[in-house]
Amino acid sequence: MTWSPTRAESAPLAGFVLPGNDFWRNPQAVTPCADLTEAGLNLRLERAVQFLKSAGYAWEVEPTIDTPGTGLLLPNGQPFPPISLLGPSEDVDVLQAKEAVWIETQAEYLGIPVSVDFVSPRDMRYQIFSSKIYDMAIVGWRLSLYPGYLCEWFGRQGQFDDNGTSLKSGCDALVVESDLDSAREHLFNIQSALVQELPFIPLYAGMTYDAYQNVEYPFKSVLGGFTSLYGTPSSALPSP
Repeated sequence: MTWSPTRAESAPLAGFVLPGNDFWRNPQAVTPCADLTEAGLNLRLERAVQFLKSAGYAWEVEPTIDTPGTGLLLPNGQPFPPISLLGPSEDVDVLQAKEAVWIETQAEYLGIPVSVDFVSPRDMRYQIFSSKIYDMAIVGWRLSLYPGYLCEWFGRQGQFDDNGTSLKSGCDALVVESDLDSAREHLFNIQSALVQELPFIPLYAGMTYDAYQNVEYPFKSVLGGFTSLYGTPSSALPSP
Protein backbone atom coordinates (compact mmCIF):
# COMPACT_ATOMS: atom_id res chain seq x y z
CA MET A 1 0.00 0.00 0.00
CA THR A 2 1.41 3.39 -0.99
CA TRP A 3 0.31 6.97 -0.54
CA SER A 4 -1.93 7.93 -3.45
CA PRO A 5 -3.85 11.11 -4.33
CA THR A 6 -6.22 9.38 -6.76
CA ARG A 7 -9.70 10.79 -6.30
CA ALA A 8 -13.01 11.37 -8.00
CA GLU A 9 -13.10 13.19 -11.30
CA SER A 10 -14.10 16.75 -10.45
CA ALA A 11 -13.05 20.39 -10.68
CA PRO A 12 -10.96 20.90 -7.51
CA LEU A 13 -10.95 24.35 -5.96
CA ALA A 14 -7.19 24.51 -5.34
CA GLY A 15 -7.50 25.18 -1.64
CA PHE A 16 -9.84 28.16 -1.69
CA VAL A 17 -12.24 28.58 1.22
CA LEU A 18 -15.02 30.09 -0.89
CA PRO A 19 -16.60 27.99 -3.62
CA GLY A 20 -17.80 30.07 -6.51
CA ASN A 21 -16.50 32.72 -8.86
CA ASP A 22 -13.26 34.69 -8.68
CA PHE A 23 -14.91 38.09 -8.18
CA TRP A 24 -16.01 37.32 -4.62
CA ARG A 25 -13.16 34.98 -3.71
CA ASN A 26 -10.31 36.31 -1.61
CA PRO A 27 -7.10 35.00 -3.25
CA GLN A 28 -5.31 35.27 0.09
CA ALA A 29 -7.84 33.09 1.94
CA VAL A 30 -6.50 29.66 1.04
CA THR A 31 -6.16 26.43 2.97
CA PRO A 32 -2.75 25.38 4.35
CA CYS A 33 -2.18 22.89 1.51
CA ALA A 34 -3.19 25.17 -1.36
CA ASP A 35 0.39 25.31 -2.68
CA LEU A 36 0.64 21.53 -3.06
CA THR A 37 -0.13 19.67 -6.26
CA GLU A 38 -1.43 16.12 -6.42
CA ALA A 39 1.83 15.17 -8.16
CA GLY A 40 3.98 16.02 -5.13
CA LEU A 41 3.17 12.90 -3.13
CA ASN A 42 6.15 13.02 -0.78
CA LEU A 43 5.62 16.69 0.03
CA ARG A 44 1.91 16.24 0.64
CA LEU A 45 2.53 13.38 3.05
CA GLU A 46 5.35 15.24 4.79
CA ARG A 47 3.11 18.31 5.23
CA ALA A 48 0.30 16.20 6.70
CA VAL A 49 2.67 14.51 9.15
CA GLN A 50 4.14 17.89 10.06
CA PHE A 51 0.69 19.34 10.83
CA LEU A 52 -0.16 16.44 13.13
CA LYS A 53 3.22 16.49 14.90
CA SER A 54 3.05 20.25 15.49
CA ALA A 55 -0.32 19.73 17.22
CA GLY A 56 1.17 17.09 19.53
CA TYR A 57 0.07 13.88 17.79
CA ALA A 58 2.37 10.85 17.55
CA TRP A 59 2.37 7.36 16.00
CA GLU A 60 3.53 3.94 16.99
CA VAL A 61 4.55 3.64 13.33
CA GLU A 62 4.87 6.98 11.55
CA PRO A 63 3.53 7.04 7.96
CA THR A 64 5.99 7.19 5.07
CA ILE A 65 5.54 7.16 1.31
CA ASP A 66 5.72 3.34 1.36
CA THR A 67 4.23 2.50 4.77
CA PRO A 68 0.89 3.61 6.27
CA GLY A 69 0.86 5.01 9.78
CA THR A 70 -0.51 2.99 12.67
CA GLY A 71 -1.25 3.65 16.31
CA LEU A 72 -2.01 7.37 16.05
CA LEU A 73 -2.06 8.93 19.53
CA LEU A 74 -3.71 12.12 20.74
CA PRO A 75 -1.55 14.81 22.42
CA ASN A 76 -2.62 13.34 25.79
CA GLY A 77 -1.27 9.93 24.80
CA GLN A 78 -4.68 8.31 24.28
CA PRO A 79 -5.53 6.46 21.03
CA PHE A 80 -7.15 8.58 18.36
CA PRO A 81 -10.91 7.79 18.54
CA PRO A 82 -12.81 6.49 15.49
CA ILE A 83 -14.40 9.17 13.27
CA SER A 84 -17.49 8.70 11.13
CA LEU A 85 -17.81 10.54 7.82
CA LEU A 86 -21.38 10.92 6.57
CA GLY A 87 -21.77 10.73 2.81
CA PRO A 88 -24.36 9.96 0.14
CA SER A 89 -24.25 6.62 -1.64
CA GLU A 90 -23.28 6.39 -5.30
CA ASP A 91 -26.89 6.04 -6.40
CA VAL A 92 -27.52 9.50 -4.90
CA ASP A 93 -24.31 11.32 -5.91
CA VAL A 94 -21.40 9.49 -7.54
CA LEU A 95 -18.81 12.24 -7.07
CA GLN A 96 -19.59 12.84 -3.42
CA ALA A 97 -19.53 9.11 -2.70
CA LYS A 98 -16.12 8.77 -4.38
CA GLU A 99 -14.78 11.77 -2.49
CA ALA A 100 -15.92 10.19 0.78
CA VAL A 101 -14.05 6.97 0.01
CA TRP A 102 -10.98 8.97 -1.05
CA ILE A 103 -10.97 10.88 2.25
CA GLU A 104 -11.39 7.64 4.18
CA THR A 105 -8.47 6.02 2.34
CA GLN A 106 -6.06 8.93 2.76
CA ALA A 107 -7.00 9.45 6.41
CA GLU A 108 -6.45 5.79 7.21
CA TYR A 109 -3.01 5.97 5.59
CA LEU A 110 -2.17 8.71 8.08
CA GLY A 111 -3.40 6.48 10.89
CA ILE A 112 -6.63 8.46 11.39
CA PRO A 113 -9.47 5.93 11.90
CA VAL A 114 -12.09 7.37 9.55
CA SER A 115 -14.96 5.25 8.23
CA VAL A 116 -17.59 6.32 5.72
CA ASP A 117 -21.21 5.99 6.76
CA PHE A 118 -23.39 6.15 3.65
CA VAL A 119 -26.78 7.54 4.63
CA SER A 120 -29.92 8.64 2.84
CA PRO A 121 -30.42 12.36 2.07
CA ARG A 122 -33.20 12.47 4.67
CA ASP A 123 -30.97 11.03 7.41
CA MET A 124 -28.14 13.33 6.34
CA ARG A 125 -30.32 16.43 6.70
CA TYR A 126 -31.59 15.30 10.10
CA GLN A 127 -28.12 14.65 11.54
CA ILE A 128 -26.61 17.87 10.20
CA PHE A 129 -29.45 20.32 10.72
CA SER A 130 -31.47 18.82 13.58
CA SER A 131 -29.67 16.40 15.88
CA LYS A 132 -26.21 17.80 15.02
CA ILE A 133 -24.77 14.47 16.20
CA TYR A 134 -22.05 13.73 13.65
CA ASP A 135 -18.27 14.03 13.24
CA MET A 136 -17.87 15.02 9.59
CA ALA A 137 -20.12 15.09 6.56
CA ILE A 138 -19.92 15.64 2.81
CA VAL A 139 -22.76 17.82 1.59
CA GLY A 140 -23.55 19.45 -1.72
CA TRP A 141 -24.98 22.91 -2.27
CA ARG A 142 -26.55 24.96 -5.01
CA LEU A 143 -25.21 28.38 -4.14
CA SER A 144 -26.16 31.90 -5.12
CA LEU A 145 -23.63 34.12 -6.90
CA TYR A 146 -23.62 36.48 -3.95
CA PRO A 147 -21.88 34.62 -1.08
CA GLY A 148 -23.97 36.03 1.74
CA TYR A 149 -24.63 32.39 2.65
CA LEU A 150 -21.29 32.41 4.52
CA CYS A 151 -22.90 34.50 7.25
CA GLU A 152 -26.14 32.53 7.06
CA TRP A 153 -24.06 29.42 7.81
CA PHE A 154 -21.33 30.60 10.18
CA GLY A 155 -22.39 34.05 11.40
CA ARG A 156 -24.42 35.05 14.42
CA GLN A 157 -27.11 32.42 15.06
CA GLY A 158 -26.23 30.78 11.73
CA GLN A 159 -26.82 27.09 11.12
CA PHE A 160 -23.16 26.28 11.88
CA ASP A 161 -22.43 29.09 14.36
CA ASP A 162 -19.88 27.87 16.92
CA ASN A 163 -20.36 30.92 19.18
CA GLY A 164 -17.04 32.35 18.02
CA THR A 165 -16.51 36.06 17.59
CA SER A 166 -14.25 36.25 14.53
CA LEU A 167 -17.10 36.48 12.00
CA LYS A 168 -19.63 38.49 13.94
CA SER A 169 -18.32 41.98 13.16
CA GLY A 170 -17.84 41.18 9.48
CA CYS A 171 -21.29 39.65 9.14
CA ASP A 172 -22.95 42.45 11.07
CA ALA A 173 -21.37 44.93 8.63
CA LEU A 174 -22.24 42.86 5.56
CA VAL A 175 -25.94 42.50 6.34
CA VAL A 176 -26.49 46.30 6.21
CA GLU A 177 -24.09 46.99 3.31
CA SER A 178 -25.54 48.19 0.00
CA ASP A 179 -22.34 49.07 -1.86
CA LEU A 180 -20.91 46.09 -3.79
CA ASP A 181 -17.28 47.14 -3.43
CA SER A 182 -17.65 47.52 0.33
CA ALA A 183 -19.54 44.22 0.52
CA ARG A 184 -16.66 42.56 -1.35
CA GLU A 185 -14.21 43.92 1.21
CA HIS A 186 -16.35 42.59 4.09
CA LEU A 187 -16.54 39.19 2.40
CA PHE A 188 -12.77 39.09 1.92
CA ASN A 189 -12.37 39.69 5.66
CA ILE A 190 -14.94 36.99 6.44
CA GLN A 191 -13.06 34.51 4.27
CA SER A 192 -9.77 35.40 5.99
CA ALA A 193 -11.41 34.59 9.32
CA LEU A 194 -12.89 31.33 8.04
CA VAL A 195 -9.56 30.06 6.74
CA GLN A 196 -8.16 30.28 10.27
CA GLU A 197 -10.92 28.01 11.62
CA LEU A 198 -11.81 25.86 8.58
CA PRO A 199 -15.33 24.88 9.65
CA PHE A 200 -15.69 23.43 6.16
CA ILE A 201 -13.40 22.72 3.20
CA PRO A 202 -14.72 22.94 -0.39
CA LEU A 203 -13.76 19.81 -2.33
CA TYR A 204 -14.87 20.63 -5.87
CA ALA A 205 -17.29 22.73 -7.86
CA GLY A 206 -19.28 22.13 -10.98
CA MET A 207 -17.95 23.78 -14.13
CA THR A 208 -20.05 25.47 -16.79
CA TYR A 209 -19.02 26.83 -20.19
CA ASP A 210 -20.54 29.52 -22.40
CA ALA A 211 -20.41 28.35 -26.03
CA TYR A 212 -21.45 30.48 -28.98
CA GLN A 213 -20.34 31.13 -32.55
CA ASN A 214 -20.84 33.70 -35.31
CA VAL A 215 -21.95 36.32 -32.77
CA GLU A 216 -20.24 38.87 -30.55
CA TYR A 217 -21.22 40.51 -27.28
CA PRO A 218 -20.42 44.02 -26.07
CA PHE A 219 -18.56 42.48 -23.10
CA LYS A 220 -15.92 39.78 -22.68
CA SER A 221 -17.36 38.07 -19.60
CA VAL A 222 -20.15 38.39 -17.07
CA LEU A 223 -20.40 37.31 -13.45
CA GLY A 224 -21.99 33.88 -13.31
CA GLY A 225 -21.75 33.29 -17.04
CA PHE A 226 -24.08 34.28 -19.86
CA THR A 227 -26.81 31.92 -18.66
CA SER A 228 -27.22 34.06 -15.54
CA LEU A 229 -27.65 37.30 -17.50
CA TYR A 230 -31.24 38.22 -18.36
CA GLY A 231 -31.72 39.30 -21.98
CA THR A 232 -28.38 37.95 -23.23
CA PRO A 233 -29.70 36.89 -26.69
CA SER A 234 -30.81 40.45 -27.41
CA SER A 235 -27.24 41.67 -26.75
CA ALA A 236 -25.68 39.42 -29.38
CA LEU A 237 -24.41 40.96 -32.62
CA PRO A 238 -23.37 39.14 -35.80
CA SER A 239 -19.63 38.61 -36.09
CA PRO A 240 -18.05 40.74 -38.83
